[in-house]
Amino acid sequence: MADFSLAVTDAGLSMITDTAFGGTIIFTGILLGSGSTSESAQSMSSLVKVEVSLPISSCTKNGSTVVLKAVLQPDDVTETFTWREVGIMAKSSFDETEILYAYGNAGNMGDTIPGPESGTLDERILEFSIIVGNTASVTAVLDSKIYATLEDLAKINDVIPLTHTVDSGIHIFTGLTREGLVPIQFAATADYTAGQTITIDSVRYTVALSSGDTPNGIVWKAGTKQLGLCDSTNQTLIIIQSPDNVPAHNVDPESHPDIRALLSNHEGRITRLENILLSDITGNPFLITFENLDGLVVTGTWNQAQARMEF
Repeated sequence: MADFSLAVTDAGLSMITDTAFGGTIIFTGILLGSGSTSESAQSMSSLVKVEVSLPISSCTKNGSTVVLKAVLQPDDVTETFTWREVGIMAKSSFDETEILYAYGNAGNMGDTIPGPESGTLDERILEFSIIVGNTASVTAVLDSKIYATLEDLAKINDVIPLTHTVDSGIHIFTGLTREGLVPIQFAATADYTAGQTITIDSVRYTVALSSGDTPNGIVWKAGTKQLGLCDSTNQTLIIIQSPDNVPAHNVDPESHPDIRALLSNHEGRITRLENILLSDITGNPFLITFENLDGLVVTGTWNQAQARMEF
């Protein structure tokens, strides 16, 4: 792999100064490029030629430096290129303008990144260490997909049980004893609907799904056991969809409306076929369903989603 020595740009140094006594540096992405330049890294404001833009998968602050990780996958590369440039993008809590925070160029020592025509690119985990000085706060816009390191997987059996309660509509968790990316479990005492407020040990968190999908509707139900990852660095509770939720979801009359409507329609058709083949009908039979109620007088509740009457 090419050896990149990243230097903080002039714009990055200005951001460090602006946030030294308050505010947050927010890392937003990592760029890979193929360009060559004779300019110093500090003076760069953009890459010469961007080839790939990667989301950040993890951000860890250690003293005056930050370690950022990203994952390069075959689908990220559209054609073969020589990887010479790296750019770290960031913005501050004072200014939403995204700037090139750090830059590195490997020159003639770049790597060849194969495109889809060769089919030889393996997934690569990229890691970059960057100076942030004494900035009070550092965070990152993370990829929606969750990646675990070997160290994370080695700790997977060291699951921390959290206590879950609800007070005034706020989901309250207590009992987190480690920082970082920590495997957790809890017994849900109430339903959680996407968008509701949660706190862990009095710190506000957001909820994400390990699948990368956006939480929608009821994420977990009361009485179910939940597994997840607690990311204390980015104040995110990542829920691993529990098998306990499946039976409760399947029997919920509001779930799978398309499948229920299709099943109801098929049941009606099967009944009519049985009547035609097995019943001794001597009159003039006719077929009608409740899909169109024009001209019909019925008693009951019309379930439009499932095209049936309920009594």
